[in-house]
Amino acid sequence: MALLKRVSAILVVALVGLTCLAAAEPSIEGLWRSNDAAGKPRAYIRLRQVGDEYQGVVQKVFPGPGETEETVCSKCTDERKDKRILGMKILDSLRRSSSGYSGGNILDADNGKVYRATVTPSADGKELNLRGYVGIPLFGRTAVWTRIE
Repeated sequence: MALLKRVSAILVVALVGLTCLAAAEPSIEGLWRSNDAAGKPRAYIRLRQVGDEYQGVVQKVFPGPGETEETVCSKCTDERKDKRILGMKILDSLRRSSSGYSGGNILDADNGKVYRATVTPSADGKELNLRGYVGIPLFGRTAVWTRIE
């Protein structure tokens, strides 16, 4: 009987500890920097919670060759077609899940395509692993965003 009480006490302590760890996961809200394939800054994106979803809006762009801060999404096929990328919502419908954040959509303004998205914050909250994919996450690409503030 004493062994059963001891095991029960250990399980309770372990569950409380796991709950505290889950609650301590860093927030994804804030300003993040995305980079191009060469590692140069591409944009600053502000992530914020709206209701029970998270969305990301472009706050600053770092224009590439032949672009300006006034560059529009000419390859977009939805309501964002020919709209300025600066100020554009590129990430939406992201919801907290057991393994981070999932169920979202992200726009790649370079090609105008919208991908499914999952986000996993680093343990210290300084980086986000953002995976854009078609179908299942196996068929996608991961970008690392760095916290600015």
